[in-house]
Amino acid sequence: MNEEGKIKMNKILKLFLYIIGLSFIVIATYMIIRINHKYPEKQVEYISLGETEFVEEDIKMTVMSCNWANQDEIIGKYGITSEVGDDINSKTALVSVDLENTTQSSKIMKLYNIYIEKNGYCNGLSPELYGLYNNKNMELEMDPGESTTVILTYTVYEIQFSRAQWDELEKQEFYLANQRYPVKQYWNIW
Repeated sequence: MNEEGKIKMNKILKLFLYIIGLSFIVIATYMIIRINHKYPEKQVEYISLGETEFVEEDIKMTVMSCNWANQDEIIGKYGITSEVGDDINSKTALVSVDLENTTQSSKIMKLYNIYIEKNGYCNGLSPELYGLYNNKNMELEMDPGESTTVILTYTVYEIQFSRAQWDELEKQEFYLANQRYPVKQYWNIW
């Protein structure tokens, strides 16, 4: 093939690749738009301290109070140390919640699906401390119409926050949450 043929072939190849690339961009854009229409942006629902709302189908929850215990208080009361070691400071949110089975059948409430969250931070239930504060399983079996109160325990560590955030931890806006989509529910704990 002569030089002029190679140049023409390169132009055709470049045009072909350009068309393929442009087609890919158009198809990808179409797919993104299609997904966004099918799954719209989540809604956020804020539930005030003391307000009752469904946490799971047929189970209502009310956040009654939140107290913070530092590492020394937990060690003094229960003789246990932090889950990650004595050399890392921790604080534990002790969140009192009322749960109610609103049905005429037994239900199981999986408490470990409720987590603590704030902007940029999320943490699950501390099972060791939960067991010390409650005489109930984390998969709580509830009889028809039963209401019960549990203390949900969430341990946070100094290394997860800046010094300024850590010093003011109890004043920060933390929430309980259990689902993210389509409606994200935030229970205020402060």
